[in-house]
Amino acid sequence: WNSFRDEFVQTLPLLLLKFPHLSLSRDHVLRFAGSHTIQGLEPPLSPGSWLLLNEVPVEPDVRAEQRKAGWSRPIYVLRRGLETLYGYLERDNGGYALISTPYGHGTKTVIRKSEFRHLYRVSGAAVPV
Repeated sequence: WNSFRDEFVQTLPLLLLKFPHLSLSRDHVLRFAGSHTIQGLEPPLSPGSWLLLNEVPVEPDVRAEQRKAGWSRPIYVLRRGLETLYGYLERDNGGYALISTPYGHGTKTVIRKSEFRHLYRVSGAAVPV
């Protein structure tokens, strides 16, 4: 716990520079463990990165997001029980899925309608370089 707290205290100023109105009680902050690779990012999202999460609007504009590249394309996080999944959002048979590459050829995780409330969009990241 102490090492976790110390690292967070060191990284928090980076998030506050980009998001000066960050409220830890209101906003979701998550540490990226690196168990899932997300391709297409430079610098890459690496283990130890801190992510600021926002709730997803009812109908995200996936088509517009697919035209974006690199860090300008939104990354999503799905909390499924104890597992946390990361990726780009795409349409899948009337629903949604997370994919690990911006080109749709990577690992795909279908999101059930009941899980949509556990889906978040990454609005900021502190990535160790």
